[in-house]
Amino acid sequence: MPRTPSLMEQLSVHVKHGDHICVVCENAEDRLHAAAQYIADGLRGNEFVMYAADPATTLTLRAMLSRDGIDVDAEMARGALNLPAPADAYLRDGRFEPDVMYAEFEAAINTALDAGFSGCRFAGEPMWALERAELRPGLIEFEARLNGLFRGKKAAGLCVYDKNAWPADVVRDILRTHPVAVVDDLVCKSNVYYEESGAAEREASAERQVDRMLSHLRGLRVHETRLEVAIEAGRLGTWEFDLHGGAAACSARHDEIFGYDRTPPGWGYAQLLAHVLPEDRDHVRAAFDVAVHGGGTCRVECRIRRNGDGAVRWIELHGRVDPPGTRGERVQYLLGIIADITERKEMEHALRDTDRRKDEFLATLAHELRNPLAPIFSALQLLQLQHGGNAGLDRMHGVIDRQARQLGRLVDDLLDVSRITTGRIVLRRARIDLRDALASAVEAVQPPMDAARHTFAVTLPAEPVWLDGDAARLSQVFLNILSNAAKYTPPDGRIALDVRFEDGQVLVEVSDNGIGLEPHLVPRMFDMFVQGSRAGDHAQGGLGIGLSLSKQLIALHGGSIEAHSEGLGCGTRVMVRLSTMAGASHSPVTQATPRPLAASGRRVLVVDDNVDAADTLAASLRFVGHEVLTFYRGKDALAEAARWAPEVAILDIGMPDMDGYDVARGLRALHAPIRLIALTGWGQENDVKLARAAGFDMHRTKPVDLADLMAAIAQDVRAAVEPD
Repeated sequence: MPRTPSLMEQLSVHVKHGDHICVVCENAEDRLHAAAQYIADGLRGNEFVMYAADPATTLTLRAMLSRDGIDVDAEMARGALNLPAPADAYLRDGRFEPDVMYAEFEAAINTALDAGFSGCRFAGEPMWALERAELRPGLIEFEARLNGLFRGKKAAGLCVYDKNAWPADVVRDILRTHPVAVVDDLVCKSNVYYEESGAAEREASAERQVDRMLSHLRGLRVHETRLEVAIEAGRLGTWEFDLHGGAAACSARHDEIFGYDRTPPGWGYAQLLAHVLPEDRDHVRAAFDVAVHGGGTCRVECRIRRNGDGAVRWIELHGRVDPPGTRGERVQYLLGIIADITERKEMEHALRDTDRRKDEFLATLAHELRNPLAPIFSALQLLQLQHGGNAGLDRMHGVIDRQARQLGRLVDDLLDVSRITTGRIVLRRARIDLRDALASAVEAVQPPMDAARHTFAVTLPAEPVWLDGDAARLSQVFLNILSNAAKYTPPDGRIALDVRFEDGQVLVEVSDNGIGLEPHLVPRMFDMFVQGSRAGDHAQGGLGIGLSLSKQLIALHGGSIEAHSEGLGCGTRVMVRLSTMAGASHSPVTQATPRPLAASGRRVLVVDDNVDAADTLAASLRFVGHEVLTFYRGKDALAEAARWAPEVAILDIGMPDMDGYDVARGLRALHAPIRLIALTGWGQENDVKLARAAGFDMHRTKPVDLADLMAAIAQDVRAAVEPD
């Protein structure tokens, strides 16, 4: 556990210009250690120091300072250190006159500052007032007046009182006159008895009052110590800047972060800013300015160049003005904490790099999966064209088609999850009829439901359900939900899709009487990679991402999704709520008419290093009446294109000798009136942009729907490019 700093360490951190500290000690050792630390820190900070003490104390202090590396004689010779006897410092002709002493202290401060010292420190042991009780009221008055003098100048004061030597009423009154008190080995920065001078007066005697005051201050300091332990455990540094030119008070951890053994002389906001890298300084200045002029707080992350080794480190600063609420020129201090966050920043960078590599892996995985799917689809569609009408073959074709499409959907889901978690997915919003999105999902899920002999009841409103949404994404959501219901409902089970209005929203409910959910899984059903039971006859597999993706897509639409299940064997209900739009005056959506596969024959160039993909696509195109040339290398295709003059080119992107982008540029240079279609396994948003930049009119990911491709080929080659 971190240790509590010693009194000397606390004084080194806490003393700053404007402070007026009283040390109430019970033994000479504490008193002398406090005095030596106070003097040494002042001299190291190029301050003028005066300490009034009796000859024996002065001799001991000189020895302690020498052991601490201070050349006392040299400091006295240059006028930085003055060690007068108490009577010489405070008494004039045996009298103590507060007004005279105040004027002399003020003059001494001005002289020291004019001589180039960074500030002043005064200290003393007014033992002369012990034997002369008539001088004590003037001493108390003088101590109280010093608070104003020190606050207005670059000065601080340390007054040492032996509790056992002084009368209790003097100790009590001294505690009331000093904003900062040192009790035992604890520095109490907020002396409540200075702020509330009558707080202890209900005690009968001065002795009882002093005991209560010291006990209370010890208790308050325990709470401060706990905070300091927490700060140290969190490896935080503390700092206080005097915005009007005084010295800063910084902790050892603060100094360590900046590469110093102790706070450098004259350290402050300007010195901190000098360590900040030039490119980060403007936003550091802006954060501090907002705090000072707004009377509030600042938080800023920046990079610094550390002293000594020159290492660049990331730091985080939190600060606030003191006194709280003051603004502008009235702000005396800015104080706060500092943390070295270099490790955190490095981890964030590593996480971003890992995330980038994960996205690259998923994109590559999608490309590698789509490439074999392309010839499967092309071959299947060609077989359907050539042998349609044969019931047995049609059944087999349907099986292959459904399973291949499911593979395609899984690939798309993987990529969509990556896009959503990184905030890169964009909805293509339009005014849509929800019933159309549902119809598309129902059509896609009907074959597996029919194969399992599910009873599927669909209840839709008779009127359009207008939404501001992305029809394709909503269809994807409901297909995921319906596919899940079909997957986990045994043969001959029941599934229902019901759409109704509740509280100004549309509610889409999918229910089934399938295997249901274990109670502990219901709250986590929409978490990534969470799956239901795999035991027994209901082992279904899947990636566990479809419902998570659905939840995120619905959230992007401003809706909500939830699930309910009474337990295993009790089925599941999934409910989606979406906001509707008023649409009574909206004209009905025009239904798209089926597109013919055949078109007037065009000269089509197919280029793909995947031989199966190129050959099966070419065979399908020839079957519907197009003239096709097939190449497996980009350079070969360009050489022949100069002679053959194709009207349409369908190009793969990732080819070994010349990628599809270069082939497209070459074709565009040879034949301006040519329609260029990218047909590739690369389907990220950036891939589409690269295709546009290379001159492609269209970008399609593998496997492609033959009807969609035929429609693209049939367009006039002079038609505008496909919109983004």
